[in-house]
Amino acid sequence: MNRRFLFVLILLLATFGFAQGQASGPDAQGVLKDSRDGQEYKTVKIGDAVWMAENLNFEVEESWCYTRFNYECRKYGRFYNWDVAQNVCPEGWHLPTAEEFDVLIAAVGGKDSAGVKLKSSDGWSHYGNGTDEYGFNATPSGFRDYRGRFDRQTLYAYLWSATVDSATSKKAVGVHMMAGRNDVSVYPYAKDFGLSVRCVKNKE
Repeated sequence: MNRRFLFVLILLLATFGFAQGQASGPDAQGVLKDSRDGQEYKTVKIGDAVWMAENLNFEVEESWCYTRFNYECRKYGRFYNWDVAQNVCPEGWHLPTAEEFDVLIAAVGGKDSAGVKLKSSDGWSHYGNGTDEYGFNATPSGFRDYRGRFDRQTLYAYLWSATVDSATSKKAVGVHMMAGRNDVSVYPYAKDFGLSVRCVKNKE
């Protein structure tokens, strides 16, 4: 194989790899600027959907931070009850349905391994860091229960979906990731719990 042919082959492979990266994953990252408060969030395209790669931190009534420190709020976002979560995403974005989460999970390999692939590569306890190979960067933000108590950070990530539980209207479907586990759980939670929010971009 002559050197010129080898050079062309390497160039073509590199170009193809770049194009693939632009279609999905960490190389497909962008930025969302929330016009309501000027905050910026990283975004990532996974499959055909564009997701926020950080938890929402827009302050409204019935939203809470794990602590009062701005750094903590910015890093982990705010917790929202389900009713507020329905309408808290910026214009052009929305709270994902359970079906949209299912598509996301399938795109990264299925429930059994999606947790480790979607979790951030640092911040999780019990050797629970993920690989974050798709750039979703799920952080261990914890949650707020109905009594106003905060669950410990570094162990769990909980994200609201827009889907009501089929068994009872008092609960809605959430997505749960845990330190030390590779899987993702999809489970109903009481609507007055405070969970994190990841918005997904509206389809054009």
